[in-house]
Amino acid sequence: MRFRWRLRFVFVVLVLLVGVLAFVLASADLLLLSLASANC
Repeated sequence: MRFRWRLRFVFVVLVLLVGVLAFVLASADLLLLSLASANC
C-alpha cells in the first residue's frame, strides 16, 4: 500500500516538473519573440 502511495507521489512530481518546464519554455519563447520584434 505504501509503495503505491509513493508511486503516485512520484507521478505527481513528474507531472508538475513537466508543467513547469513547458511553462518556462513558453515564457522564454514569448520573451525571445518580444525581443526580436523590439529589435526590428
